[in-house]
Amino acid sequence: MQTSACHVFASPPPHFRSDITGAGIYLLVEAHLLLLKRSDTPLWTIPAGKAEDGETHLQTAKRELFEETGISLKALSPIDILYIQKPSLSYVYATFFASLKARPHITLSDEHTDFLWHPLNETPPPLVQGGIETFHHFRAWLKKRA
Repeated sequence: MQTSACHVFASPPPHFRSDITGAGIYLLVEAHLLLLKRSDTPLWTIPAGKAEDGETHLQTAKRELFEETGISLKALSPIDILYIQKPSLSYVYATFFASLKARPHITLSDEHTDFLWHPLNETPPPLVQGGIETFHHFRAWLKKRA
């Protein structure tokens, strides 16, 4: 069971104040989503991380994808900007999308211990806090595109 004291909003809620900015990438190959298993917890996530000083959302997404997987992509499609509130942290989270024709070679960073190509139409494995909420947001966005 995946529970969290995390709230994900499509627009900034009243009195929202961001502590950091981050970005995540939903990478699909043949209706399978790339998930990474964190090394500090038994939970899974998409390639994602926080922005460095002066980075745009897109630069953050590309850098995190490369650092965490070794994958370098020239083009990412923006999905949305989400506003996430956790008990101890609030942040702006830019989401991006890419679809490839074949599974690329994955070189994991030390932040992760494993990866999997998860069937998009199945319930995901246990995700990091806020992961299930953003995953549902992504699937809704994907359905609107179809």
